[in-house]
Amino acid sequence: MTRISRRTWLAGAAGMMGTPWIARNAIAQRNSSASNALGLAADYVKIALETENERGLWGRIAGSAAERKAAYAFAGHVAPYVDEVGTETFTFNAHRPESWTLRIQGGTRLRTAVPAPFDARFPDGRASAGIRVIRDDADWDNVDGHWAYVAMEKIGENNVLKNLLYQRAVSANAAGLLFSLPSALGSQRWRAVLPVDKPYALHDERYPDGNRPIPCFCVDAIDGQAVVEAADEGSEIISLIQYAESTELEAKNAVGKITGTGDSHILLTAHLDSFFHGANDDASGLAAMALVARRISALPPESRNATIWFVACSAHHDRGEGMRAFVNADPARFEAIDGCIAIEHVDAQIGPEGKEAGWADNLNDQRAAFVGPNGWPEIEALLPDLVQQTGLMTTPPVVRKACISDLHVVCEDKPTFCLIQAPPYYHTDHDTLDKITGEGIVNAAEFHLRILEAIGAMTLA
Repeated sequence: MTRISRRTWLAGAAGMMGTPWIARNAIAQRNSSASNALGLAADYVKIALETENERGLWGRIAGSAAERKAAYAFAGHVAPYVDEVGTETFTFNAHRPESWTLRIQGGTRLRTAVPAPFDARFPDGRASAGIRVIRDDADWDNVDGHWAYVAMEKIGENNVLKNLLYQRAVSANAAGLLFSLPSALGSQRWRAVLPVDKPYALHDERYPDGNRPIPCFCVDAIDGQAVVEAADEGSEIISLIQYAESTELEAKNAVGKITGTGDSHILLTAHLDSFFHGANDDASGLAAMALVARRISALPPESRNATIWFVACSAHHDRGEGMRAFVNADPARFEAIDGCIAIEHVDAQIGPEGKEAGWADNLNDQRAAFVGPNGWPEIEALLPDLVQQTGLMTTPPVVRKACISDLHVVCEDKPTFCLIQAPPYYHTDHDTLDKITGEGIVNAAEFHLRILEAIGAMTLA
């Protein structure tokens, strides 16, 4: 592990983190903490914005310079509060689309088009074919040799993933698959990166090397309507995509720890990589984890009953390669860990797009608690009251005995937990800083501290 000295980071990071968290009920201190929490999240959004471009994928993409910069930023944020912190470098393999064009015959470019899945490799060269709009099962019978177009109709439900429509398109001998976001997202233009088969942390046996037999793109509803009109006119869709020559990428996890008095070890993790701005997903989680580190460091040493590991993971969207790298870097270290908690999507606000689209529900109330296949009884018993006491939700979350995201990598060996929601702007370029609040991040930090107390990792003052 490449260690970063506390002295190097102390002056700058202390200024960003602000004054100590003194009392839960001190309003002035809480407002200060909220402001500083949002500032921490903004650091990661700023890194992503430095990569913004119109035609390619941008953000803190796994294996990119921006993601590595985010790893160093997290190390800086927690350096004043942990016993040691550093980065662990690893390599992994993935296809990376560098540029692409998707247009309707005659010249209209579908400017919101994004490859799905983003890390796959489609056949090289130009793909040109007519269009078949899929409205019901019978329409698949006429797809042969054409692009299949599917409109997603319900916010928050990816029917392409749910119904394995990519595989359906391949079976129907389609020239390609094109799908659109729901029109209920408002009049703003949207770009999105959405999965078409298994969750990112799981291996896909159908396409184990990442090579896909046909191209697949996601567009917004406005471009989707243009596709429907082109289909009515008998026009074709033309695609062209270029990939990075090398598939081997270098990435860094940021790893820190606060040593406890007991033998227990608990891992907290939040992922570094993002698509586009990545404010909710997962700058908010990284900021909350830094606040947790600060609060634990302020506890008397005798109150820290367990050693807490803080892992800012790379390559979350690449089959959990960052978590795999953490596990493989030191098997004895991983063996000592008694439980793993992922901090993701800790606050979700509607924002102007949601107001325009008429979203009425409290997005934070749409969370689910993933407690691993065997459950985590101490956490499950606490959840209904704790989410309300800490301001995270106004109603108890749905509890699912399943794994999610990077925890897929470890949940067969360790108890795992994650409280998470997927707001309508999940994996889109509208996951912007106005969709999260400092207060929400502070609430999430308090929630996770209370979780750590419930499982015996510490005693809060």
